[in-house]
Amino acid sequence: MNLNRSLRWLIVAGLFLGIAGLDHPPSLMLIFPVLGLTVLSLVWKKALTKKLLIRFFLTILIIVPFFIYIFITTNSFPWIMSRQGEFPLGVNFIDFSLALGPTFIIGTIGAVIIFFSKRDEPIALVINASWLIAIIVLTFITNNFVNYSQTRFLQVAPQVPSAILTGYVLWGFYKKLISYFSKKKRLLFMR
Repeated sequence: MNLNRSLRWLIVAGLFLGIAGLDHPPSLMLIFPVLGLTVLSLVWKKALTKKLLIRFFLTILIIVPFFIYIFITTNSFPWIMSRQGEFPLGVNFIDFSLALGPTFIIGTIGAVIIFFSKRDEPIALVINASWLIAIIVLTFITNNFVNYSQTRFLQVAPQVPSAILTGYVLWGFYKKLISYFSKKKRLLFMR
């Protein structure tokens, strides 16, 4: 019963991701690198289970038809005209990250910590870290190598994983600070 309910929610979520991707195709294209980076991070942590791998694979299977549909439609008239008008805008990523403020910078630090640490983190944090890293990498690639407007990847809400990961970093800093001062307090009262 629980597996059936979980599978139903996975299918519904995959369908909604696909439908949202029809409206904003870069969001759909971001799913593949996010899932790939999440799998890499979980392999690095030795936390990838068969159940998670099957869920990721099913998500990709659900999204692929939407991706193929977008590919076919954008390669035919009149949609091919919009692709021909696509050009990189040369967004300076440093300026963009400074415009997002300290949340983006602290969130990026949190993404690196979560992605490369060996600690077992909740899957939601690993996905958020992969989301932010994928946005940064895809923006860099489209800015330097591909004739595609990198602002498309900057529109996939980098502030959302940034805010979540900033909360993670600040919470960890707070716990270490409390631990440090509680040890100092014990040492002070022991004298």
